[in-house]
Amino acid sequence: MEPLSRNELRTLRGLTSRPVRRRRGLFLLEGIRAIRTALEGGADIRLVVIGDDQGDQPAFRGALELAEQQGVAVRLAEQSVVEELTATMTPSGIVASVAWEPLRAPRPEEIPGMLENTRASRLLCLDAVADPGNVGSLIRSADAFGLDAILLGTGSVESTNPKVVRSSVGSLLNLSFVAEEVALLPALRLLSEHGWTIYRAEVREGKEHRALLPTGKWVLLLGNEGHGVSEELSKLGEAIHIAMTGAAESLNVAVAGGILLHGLTTVAGPHV
Repeated sequence: MEPLSRNELRTLRGLTSRPVRRRRGLFLLEGIRAIRTALEGGADIRLVVIGDDQGDQPAFRGALELAEQQGVAVRLAEQSVVEELTATMTPSGIVASVAWEPLRAPRPEEIPGMLENTRASRLLCLDAVADPGNVGSLIRSADAFGLDAILLGTGSVESTNPKVVRSSVGSLLNLSFVAEEVALLPALRLLSEHGWTIYRAEVREGKEHRALLPTGKWVLLLGNEGHGVSEELSKLGEAIHIAMTGAAESLNVAVAGGILLHGLTTVAGPHV
């Protein structure tokens, strides 16, 4: 296992910057579970870096062997370097660069056809959800409950933000279609015209989500952490809510999204 070179370190450090991620088409993925899953799923991993005191751990050995079998370069670095790249309170000791990009600012009229090409039938749509931890958790929930695609509307945090990637634990790579900087109003209107049912999450309005029996193609639309779905989107689709019996006025958007996705997918039956 060769040591990490200065040029490789410079490239990895650059990926903590949004403009560099966009220019290179790469992002950083950390954690042994996320990296192993990405390797098993055939992700385009360009480089794996492991801390110099981690290589003998059994959990790491299998992933490193898999990387080498796939021809992925594996480098050794001081633990402090790996911690610098991960920038987390509990660094895992392993980080990788992955070649992957979402579709950015697509034309709304292109979206229905693109989703049809990927055979998507369950879509999560986020309206100006800005907190990276929330977006990452929602991506993970979307993956867990068998959704195909995510649209991140204008004002939402980018999908390859390091905190988003960390919170999603690699689930970003399991979705068939991810688009960001989406003009949601025209996109959702067009999806509705193409037979998609839109469920708009509200705090109190509309049907209780457990009363729904979704069929066909559907969208779950979630709004901003502070004020919910924007006014321009507030008349779209069918309003749904989660019945709450306690004193809290509302739920965190990631928690609410997880509950709604569980209800919509388990009531609807297995994804086919």
